[in-house]
Amino acid sequence: MTKPERPGRAADRGGTRVQSRGERMLGGLLQASHLISLEDLPMLVAESAARAGFSQTMLYVADLQHQSLLPLSGQYDHTGRPLEPIRIDSTMAGRAFRNTELVRARATDPPFAAEHPASAQEPCLLWIPLLDGAERVGVLGVTVPEADEDAESLAGHLADLVSLMIVSKRGTSDSYACLVRADQMSISAEVLWNLMPAMTLANDRIMISAVLEPAYDVGGDAYDYASAVTCCTWRSSTPWATTYPRA
Repeated sequence: MTKPERPGRAADRGGTRVQSRGERMLGGLLQASHLISLEDLPMLVAESAARAGFSQTMLYVADLQHQSLLPLSGQYDHTGRPLEPIRIDSTMAGRAFRNTELVRARATDPPFAAEHPASAQEPCLLWIPLLDGAERVGVLGVTVPEADEDAESLAGHLADLVSLMIVSKRGTSDSYACLVRADQMSISAEVLWNLMPAMTLANDRIMISAVLEPAYDVGGDAYDYASAVTCCTWRSSTPWATTYPRA
């Protein structure tokens, strides 16, 4: 008796390698990613996810102060309405963002629905955090026919790739800069935010996190950090620095 092929995996049949649904989805997305803009990403992700049997993909990024999740342009919910911003503190998508964990919701629930989890044996809307290292970029919503281990793993791989694509393209996107701001930014804040690194850095030795307020009107305050093989040095506008020796 032949061992059944697990979903999402490749197999050799008669000497010809058959691509798995995961390879079709991620490979196609990766190949197309080189020449697209950030504004093209939602449509490309939706087309790629469909190759794996997924539907209704939604891409949200966090605003500067991590109060709301904001949809990238050109996206619609299952009723055909344009996606709207959703709160981080009271929604299933926000829970995925806050706790950096996969969250199951009912496929028919709108993105702004409160926390009503779904069972794994029915079509589910999976909310998956988009991470760049330890930095929380946003969330990916994707509907799967059944939230089994393979589907969740494949959706997680999709989220990982989407995160990298957003991070690689947001630096040259004016629409991204406008989207993540809830208020007008002063010139001094504009300069500072473009000079400073991400607010969070983590690896197997250290974790750094920073916040600047008022976010849209900072002037003299700033932070910076750098890591090397043996240490990590943190600098801020206050005259102190901390060095963590290698474990």
